[in-house]
Amino acid sequence: KNYPDALRHYQKALELDPLYPEAYHNRGNVYAKIGMVKKALEDYNKSIDLDEKNPHVYNSKCILLISLDRFEEAIKCIDKAILADPTEGASYKNKGICLYNLKQFRSAIEFYNTSLEYHQNCAATYSYKGEALNEVEFYEESLKCFDKAIELDSSASSIYFGKGYAVARSKDTNEAREYFNSALELEIANEDALDPETQFISGTRLEEALKCYSNLSNSDRSQAEMFRNKGYLLLKLQQASSAVEEYDNALAINPNNSTLHDLKGRKSSIHPRNIEATDQDLLIDICLAIDDK
Repeated sequence: KNYPDALRHYQKALELDPLYPEAYHNRGNVYAKIGMVKKALEDYNKSIDLDEKNPHVYNSKCILLISLDRFEEAIKCIDKAILADPTEGASYKNKGICLYNLKQFRSAIEFYNTSLEYHQNCAATYSYKGEALNEVEFYEESLKCFDKAIELDSSASSIYFGKGYAVARSKDTNEAREYFNSALELEIANEDALDPETQFISGTRLEEALKCYSNLSNSDRSQAEMFRNKGYLLLKLQQASSAVEEYDNALAINPNNSTLHDLKGRKSSIHPRNIEATDQDLLIDICLAIDDK
């Protein structure tokens, strides 16, 4: 992910054509990925001013607003995407995510269903629908949605987190733990490859996974794997001191596990949210710092 190079190219494109809406959209996506929220929103808005019929830029802006918990704004934005192109399934999915976060679960399900009419093989939409069904206690339907999501995409950690939480609510935490373990293995292997939307959804699942791990029976607490995974959750949630305690518990059981030692030594990822910079060179330096991490 060469963000500095991407920014240079988009900057050059805009110097050659200051009225190029897709360049603003794409540069906004880069700003969003490195946490420069204000600049990302400015570029999305400029792109929309130049081409108000492009549903994709509305969706990008909506995803960023969701990550900032600005759900009402996100709904107004995504409604414009639906108006611009009523056949774009991603727009209905993202409106469903907004409604879900506003705890309007039944309405969210309706929008997920509409999204699936246009994108029948979207694993993420099945996963989101499964979460909403779980909230209204339609457990069997929820689990079927997660099974379909896993069938379509077995590499997405957020799907396993979601199913783990659904199983924990409808059955027991011991079975749920298997899904959390699968999710965590994927997170550990691919933590730098997640897109912003998946990062946001995975983040909510981390909190829920941690609650379920905390509810495991005492007999399960003899397992080093459980301590390791709980520690990883805490580290991702930026509770470093608590994470170290869990890793120490795991190492007491399995002192020769190299993965445990590696995880204990990890630091929180650089995540520069809400950075503001007016100087392009400063922005490049920030990106390079991230790439060099």
